[in-house]
Amino acid sequence: MTEGKAWSVSPAQRLADLIVDQRKLQPPVPVAELVREIAEVKEVRLRGTGLDAVLHGLTADSRPTLLIDEDAPPTRQLFTLGHEFGHLSMAWHRGTLSCLVGDPEHGDDEPERSERDRLLEREANQFASRLLIPRRFVESLEGRNLGQVVEEVERTGVSAEAALYGIVPHLPVGRLLILMDYSGREIFRYASSEGTVNLNLRRGARFDEEYLDPFMEASGHVRFGGSHIYWGHLIPEMGLTVETAEWRPILVEILADRGWDASPSGALWRSINGVASAAHSDLGHESPTALAQRIRQVFRRHEKYRTLVEHARFDDFASSRALAFAAPKRRRK
Repeated sequence: MTEGKAWSVSPAQRLADLIVDQRKLQPPVPVAELVREIAEVKEVRLRGTGLDAVLHGLTADSRPTLLIDEDAPPTRQLFTLGHEFGHLSMAWHRGTLSCLVGDPEHGDDEPERSERDRLLEREANQFASRLLIPRRFVESLEGRNLGQVVEEVERTGVSAEAALYGIVPHLPVGRLLILMDYSGREIFRYASSEGTVNLNLRRGARFDEEYLDPFMEASGHVRFGGSHIYWGHLIPEMGLTVETAEWRPILVEILADRGWDASPSGALWRSINGVASAAHSDLGHESPTALAQRIRQVFRRHEKYRTLVEHARFDDFASSRALAFAAPKRRRK
């Protein structure tokens, strides 16, 4: 599922891939057994400390001891074990490490920690995600829709949040996953494959499926444990068909061919420009290509103007209108 992607792979992820391949690991990965092979593991109460685990004795001449929070939920404890196995497996991780496991994409961002400690935590998170959701396992699901992939990944035992960050590095361009909050109405986390158009999603924002629908060629909802995940396959980007921002002559031509009022001072002109402006408000103009696609989608969804999209020059209009929206920003640079 990596075709069309240029996702960078860190040393920690490469090491996890190597261990998975050498040991022929398949989900659910027996990570507790892997850790116990090389460290003493003791389950203790750590919640009062704000930590998930403490790893002592990461030196060349001792057997390390891992203290892990016995009260952590099973999915968090599983990811913590994968995280600690990462520390144990990476030769450059040394000393005593106090771990508060963050989301799989990032490290521990506590400001009082040193940059080195944050880097080690980030690497351990990357390792755990790659170990528990193996690359070859996700790639073996090629041909299934993203909802089916998510359902298969549930048997890895990871949390829904870990699943998002574990799946997307292996997906082709144009794949989106959104994890809802407990109410099912707001975006808690989201992740998309490398190169996917920026849809201006925000954590904590209201989930708006009507906004997303025009971008999608396929989408749906799936349960992951007790969590709710939306998945989507985006329509391939149309690309810009012209290089000019002069959209007005093109719109005049389209309206004249349809026998509609083509006067720039008329109500129809203002209405059409308002629809294009709504697309711009939705997406912004950071990517003119994405904005052109959004303009096309918004007009297609608008019953009154759907016939305009069928005109041979509508893509030229959408492209030039997007370039015009982006032009002021470009002049300021």
